[in-house]
Amino acid sequence: FPVTIFDIETEKIYKEKIDWDEEFTKTIQLIKNNKVMLLDVRPLDEVSQIEELYKKYVTHIPYSELHLRHGEISKKKPVLILCRGRFCCISGESTFLLKKMGLNAHKLNMSWHQIYTELNNQK
Repeated sequence: FPVTIFDIETEKIYKEKIDWDEEFTKTIQLIKNNKVMLLDVRPLDEVSQIEELYKKYVTHIPYSELHLRHGEISKKKPVLILCRGRFCCISGESTFLLKKMGLNAHKLNMSWHQIYTELNNQK
């Protein structure tokens, strides 16, 4: 089969490093200062008890809806993909999908619980 531009672009994206490299403390500051977008891609049934800090800092779009709702995602700042934690494959797939759409997406290797705890401690 002939190789198409789509195949070449897909291969290029899958070879990119997708993890967010900033230190935890710096990441928390970027979140607090609204310099990054936190995007939670967990299924709706996994997002329970949405507290004020979550509403303030996180946009929730389940992975299954990304292709329909990608217009809600920032094109101006880095998008940090939040899921169950560092071993979650959904965050990796979401990152690849958003990169394919031309967004500055990164897999965040921490859970909302870790971020929440730190934000709550800094009140």
